[in-house]
Amino acid sequence: MFLKALTNGILLVTGPFKVNGVPLRRVNARYVIATSTTVDLTGVNVDKFDDNYFAREKEAKKSKEEKLFKGDKVTVRCGISTPYIPSTER
Repeated sequence: MFLKALTNGILLVTGPFKVNGVPLRRVNARYVIATSTTVDLTGVNVDKFDDNYFAREKEAKKSKEEKLFKGDKVTVRCGISTPYIPSTER
């Protein structure tokens, strides 16, 4: 069921939970089939749903050193994390 058109041109739709698996979904208008069926949605308030509602929070970009050293552990490329122990041989 069509609820409203968002500002970026994507449509906010909902459907039976058994059909689409989520209560709300953003869909491109090209994938929507228009029908003459109407459903009374007078009690539904969709004012809070906009593009910002669906936006993900951006993480601060980390430098290469911050990505490599996470706390007291060193991340190895093969995915194994080992604690950093300085060598005593110098």
